[in-house]
Amino acid sequence: MRRMALLCASFAVVAAGAGNALAHGGPPTTTTATFHNATEVVPGSDCDGNAGTETHVFNGVLHTTEFADGHQHVTGTMAGNWALDVTDPSLPDYEGVAS
Repeated sequence: MRRMALLCASFAVVAAGAGNALAHGGPPTTTTATFHNATEVVPGSDCDGNAGTETHVFNGVLHTTEFADGHQHVTGTMAGNWALDVTDPSLPDYEGVAS
């Protein structure tokens, strides 16, 4: 009897998942993008508003799932280094690690 209850519960979970996929118009399309030593240079400033140039160098992975009805689910992770080169040479520059 216990096995029958477990089998019924398992079937219900699978059926609910299949129903959810059909409600969104069919099977999803997934993509994965990886980044290695990607570099981004943008204008920036320190906490006091002193202008400078930020440089980000990072690695990461980005997963996207797109459903037939058009909605998406996106998740990802990134880690790397950043630096702020303040334009005024009399002020300090900054650098750090993001993980």
